[in-house]
Amino acid sequence: MIKYLLPLLFCGLVAAGSSSFCPSEGIRRFSLPRLNTRYVQCTEGVPTLNECEPGTVFDASLELCLPLILVAGDSGARVVECPDQSDSDEVIYIRHPKRCDVYFMCTKGVPYEQQCPEGTYFNPNVNVCDKVENVECVIHS
Repeated sequence: MIKYLLPLLFCGLVAAGSSSFCPSEGIRRFSLPRLNTRYVQCTEGVPTLNECEPGTVFDASLELCLPLILVAGDSGARVVECPDQSDSDEVIYIRHPKRCDVYFMCTKGVPYEQQCPEGTYFNPNVNVCDKVENVECVIHS
C-alpha cells in the first residue's frame, strides 16, 4: 500500500510549493516517513524523488544512503528476532533491549542495527530518533 501512497505524498509536497518544502539555495536531502530507502533531494528549491541503491538505507542525519549492517551479538547470535516478512516490503522497527540509542530495522525478517545521533534515543512511538527527554528509556536485562 505504501508504494501507492508514495507518489501521492511526493505530489503533495510538490503541489504545496517547493519554496515551503525545499530550501531555495543549495542541495539538501530529506527522508520520507517509513520509507528508509527513498528520499527527496532538493536542488535549488526543486524537489526530486530518489531511491537508495539496493542494500542501503537513507540516513537523514548524514543525508546519505548507507549500507545496512547485519547485527550479531558477541556469540554470533542475533540480538533481536524479526518477524517473518518474506512476502512484504514493510520495515518493522524494534528498540534495542539494552541500549536506548540503538534500534533495529527489520526488512524481510532480517534485523539491521541503526545508531541514533548523539544526544538522541530511539522513540518507538514514532519510530525515529528523538530528544532524550521525549523518550521513556527502559533497559531490559
